[in-house]
Amino acid sequence: LAGSSEYLGRVESIQTVLLKPQVPAEIAQVHFKEGAIVKAGQLLFSLDNKQYAATVALRRAELDKATANYERASKYYARLKAADAGSVSAADIDLAQSDVLQGKALVEQAKASLQMAQIDLGYTKITAPITGQIGQAFFTKGNYVTPAGGPLAKIVQIDPIRVGFALPDKDYLQQMKLFRASSNAVYNATIRLANGELYPFKGQRDFEDNTIDDKTGTIMMHLRFKNSEGLLVPGAMVRVGTKAVKTHIAAVIPQEAILADIQGDYVYV
Repeated sequence: LAGSSEYLGRVESIQTVLLKPQVPAEIAQVHFKEGAIVKAGQLLFSLDNKQYAATVALRRAELDKATANYERASKYYARLKAADAGSVSAADIDLAQSDVLQGKALVEQAKASLQMAQIDLGYTKITAPITGQIGQAFFTKGNYVTPAGGPLAKIVQIDPIRVGFALPDKDYLQQMKLFRASSNAVYNATIRLANGELYPFKGQRDFEDNTIDDKTGTIMMHLRFKNSEGLLVPGAMVRVGTKAVKTHIAAVIPQEAILADIQGDYVYV
């Protein structure tokens, strides 16, 4: 290959999130437009929270009751300890001390129950964990959803975005030599879109896989691209052009003979 090399690449999202409910409830409101860009922390779904709010109120009342019983037991135990030794039996003091310890344990149990109820109440507000483009809402207002019932929507990060392509092992070794010899983290890589247009931004080195495919003798390389205009869509095929590290003679086949599917590149023989 002389001059430059071209490989088939696939656009990949750096982060992908499937939104799933953590508690069973009816969807009260959907707060986003399908296909929109959502920000991390943005409210996306509101679930009916009446049951969970009532549970929080119940657990808070149980905590108040446990706290009152603990304080009563503590005061009674303190009075017995302060009384004359001959007027209080050791058994009464032991029983009062036990009541104090049990009261304290019940307070801690009530606190934990209240915290769990508050967590469940918080799950009725479903927010975006990442910034990205949200797709179709698989469930809408009025649907009853459960944690086992499938995702509510999918968010993919689109800016920046990643392109992966298979690099032959010899080219990979030469590329690593270039990286060690230079602080330049750019592959000198460009991509050509499906319509034949050259993408305006060059790719930055992201990472390389940690194994070489023993069937093809290639390693997956990953570049990171700016994608503020959303021209690169996850799953799309692009042509990755890289500047050759070293001119060498090799057996080649025409680029148009290469086909690709979800498992990778292949040719008919």
